[in-house]
Amino acid sequence: MKSLSFKINRHFYLCFIILFLVALSLLSCACSQSSSDDAVNAQMSSQQNVDNTNDTSDTKQVDAELEVTFFDVGQGDSALVTCDDKYLLIDGGDSKKSSVIYNDLDKRNISFLDYIIITHTDSDHCGGVSGALNRANVGTCYCSEKKASSNAWKYVIANLDAQGKDITIPAVGDSFSLGDATVTFMAPSKIGTSDNNNSLVCRIDYGNNSFLFTGDAESEEEEELISSTFDLDVDVLKVSHHGSDKCTSSTFLSYVKPEYAVISVGKNSYGHPGSSFLERLKKYTSKIFRTDESGDITFKSDGENISVSCSR
Repeated sequence: MKSLSFKINRHFYLCFIILFLVALSLLSCACSQSSSDDAVNAQMSSQQNVDNTNDTSDTKQVDAELEVTFFDVGQGDSALVTCDDKYLLIDGGDSKKSSVIYNDLDKRNISFLDYIIITHTDSDHCGGVSGALNRANVGTCYCSEKKASSNAWKYVIANLDAQGKDITIPAVGDSFSLGDATVTFMAPSKIGTSDNNNSLVCRIDYGNNSFLFTGDAESEEEEELISSTFDLDVDVLKVSHHGSDKCTSSTFLSYVKPEYAVISVGKNSYGHPGSSFLERLKKYTSKIFRTDESGDITFKSDGENISVSCSR
């Protein structure tokens, strides 16, 4: 009886040990799987963080603010672009408006213009640049040509000479940085058949916002832009030639698709802005601003959003 009892006890302890080892093995596997899962989850989380860090989508990062002010210079064009304490003047209106440009730069305490773009040599675009050159030195001055016969142009050249500067004629596709903004020349690719169709056309990109300056470009130069590889779709369009009926065709507008349009215009005998032009423009945007009605018009961009304010 004692021998039988010993055998039963031995079998009992043997079974107990086997069950204990099986339980221990299962527990070890569970812990190992949990640790493995945690490692995988940590790796996935780490990879997701890397992916999120590298994912900039289509957003272009900018660190400051872009400001574009269209000056009320009557029947002419002039705009000041500022970004990261860098300054670009596009045209200056007529010679009679030199004091307007001078006084604005003086009020802003601007003594150096990084760039000046004179879209073409017509006096209502180049004349007031002399006022700017009397107030500030310039880094680079662009124009579509170097020679013109008007007195307004001769004064501009004289003021540039006094600073030891010359006109730079850009090629299509040339660009430069203005702080975090990029300015690209889009036209003309050839000498136009008129001064208007020889206007420098430039696009300013800042983050996901964009501006298009067209000088006095007429249908000839608009067709050149349409047939080019440049992206014409912009947020803000400075319409050509003060809103002439000869400019800013429906086809051109269908490519540009502006959210805002600016007409730089004053009292004139040309019928600017034309009724046909206004009818075309209103089909594409209701946000139309005129310097003869609103005075100075200022756009501010943070690279995503645009706000507008007017001096009157």
